[in-house]
Amino acid sequence: MSDERKMTTDVNEYCAIVPAYNEERTIGKVVSAVRSNKIDVIVVDDGSDDNTGKYAEEKGALLLKNGKNEGKGNALRKGFNFVQEKGYKYFFTIDADAQHNPKDIPKFIEKMRVTGSDIVAGNRLANPRNMPDDRLAINRWSSSLISKISGQYVPDPLCGFRLIRAGVLKKIDLEGKRFEIVPEILIKASKMGFVIDEVEIVSIYADETSYIRPLRDGYMFFSFLIKEWIKN
Repeated sequence: MSDERKMTTDVNEYCAIVPAYNEERTIGKVVSAVRSNKIDVIVVDDGSDDNTGKYAEEKGALLLKNGKNEGKGNALRKGFNFVQEKGYKYFFTIDADAQHNPKDIPKFIEKMRVTGSDIVAGNRLANPRNMPDDRLAINRWSSSLISKISGQYVPDPLCGFRLIRAGVLKKIDLEGKRFEIVPEILIKASKMGFVIDEVEIVSIYADETSYIRPLRDGYMFFSFLIKEWIKN
């Protein structure tokens, strides 16, 4: 392994977990941009049948692989287990499709440093000018509902760009297999008393492919929310 590809866990408290499925067009760019912030990158290749894993490693990421596509939730939990084993203190979650701008990473770190919060979540809704109208409507509706379930205002609960203290993972039991894990993290952390803060970000929308299956993923998403609502 070349020096460029070595991890820096002996000196680095931060890492980023990037779940990826068939993202060969963007994964190299994402890994390079995140690593420019001097943090380690763990890419979880969720059963891709393209060059996602190869390109991620070439740009210096540590690669974890699922033998088949298991869903975003399973991919993230694989990454979470890894960062706990390696002793990272803080980790980002960042999407592989280049919708998030890694130049925002210092804003998350500074926010957590100043406020002492446990999770800093990206908030696209404060400045949603690039967001398609249908996604904007869904995100605003989700914010209202999930904030009620959480008992804490969460402005953009479906945004996957976050900074999380690793200690949070020791206190919450995550079950989500697919996209429902994104609000699950916030809801369960909030119910355990962890403080969630936010920073404004702008998402980048192009011609990326969505791997959300409306019927299957919608069912799992709403089933999870109903279950959490009943617990309140």
